Amino acid sequence: MAVPRNTQLIDGLSSDFRKLYDPAHAFADAVSMLKMFPGIRGIWPSSVVGDTGQMVDVSGNGLHLTNTNNALIGYTSNTLIPRALYNGSTQYHTRADSAYFDITGTESYIDQNGLTIGAWVKFDTAASTTEMIISKWLGSNLSYNINRTATGELRFSITNNGTTAVLIDTTDIMLLDTWYFVCGRFTPSAELMAQINGTQVVNTTSIPASIFSGTSVFRLAADGGGGALLDGRISLAFLCASALSDAHINTFYQFTAPLFGVTL
Repeated sequence: MAVPRNTQLIDGLSSDFRKLYDPAHAFADAVSMLKMFPGIRGIWPSSVVGDTGQMVDVSGNGLHLTNTNNALIGYTSNTLIPRALYNGSTQYHTRADSAYFDITGTESYIDQNGLTIGAWVKFDTAASTTEMIISKWLGSNLSYNINRTATGELRFSITNNGTTAVLIDTTDIMLLDTWYFVCGRFTPSAELMAQINGTQVVNTTSIPASIFSGTSVFRLAADGGGGALLDGRISLAFLCASALSDAHINTFYQFTAPLFGVTL
């Protein structure tokens, strides 16, 4: 026999419990959720700093990023959001290439082969030039990146030969002064997916079987040559050596959205 729902009791106790869409939930548990992603390589929440200002990787792999030209680590005023603030002209975070960043999508120890990269991002200027969010992308050593194009779309690109990009652009655009969850996913020989908040677009045409393992540095907020600089903020960036499921990606987006003031 079903027990009647005591709405008066529920209403009376509601002030004593946090709602699931309360930002405090995401603030407490967002990094823990990223650590549960299969194949996670790096997590940069834009909160933890090293003794010389590095952005600390909290995945456990020690991929701390050097702070170039004093990008500011802190929080957005009157919110809980941790973020790195970039000026669009000189600032980015970087690390020399290593095997951790050379994700081909064919790793024998990964069940769901591929690559997934993502972050929360906010732009301080309207779109007019390419602005990198996450990249391993330089010259003839192109591997992967996500960026905002000059017309405001999210672009996710990979290459299997170091020079020729295979890409997918979203139809939605990203405006200034708004937080967006952005994500790119590569599934070998199957698809590229790009996502802004809850909206995905997919390219299934001539998708390569692997990603080129070049020597470009890994960067947040710039390409490998120090160009395509981002004017804005990045939070909760991650790199994953796996093609994460829609369930992983969308659960993380929905869980963290209240922290960034995004209404589902």
